[in-house]
Amino acid sequence: MMQLTLEIVVKTLFDLDFGGDGQRVTQAIGTAIEQLQSSNRAYLRSMLGGVIPMSQPFQAARAQLRQSVDELIARRRDNLGDDLLSRLIAARDENGQPMAIE
Repeated sequence: MMQLTLEIVVKTLFDLDFGGDGQRVTQAIGTAIEQLQSSNRAYLRSMLGGVIPMSQPFQAARAQLRQSVDELIARRRDNLGDDLLSRLIAARDENGQPMAIE
């Protein structure tokens, strides 16, 4: 069920089908979610443990997701589609300036 949900999210946000870029983004999001859930359980066990460092798999998934999204943004700037990412790229503030990449 989670796989289907992730595929729907990736299709809606980035207009990517499962395979190629879509598969990389879906896997990175899935890994990040799993790692965050694991961190949440660890935090709940410690309650007073302060900051819990993110695991290596989470850091790798975050880096992969960041790289994939940066590549998608660069490609979409030249060829806007009908997805949320394209709409965010096309958005302008009250002064006509585009949104920051972050």
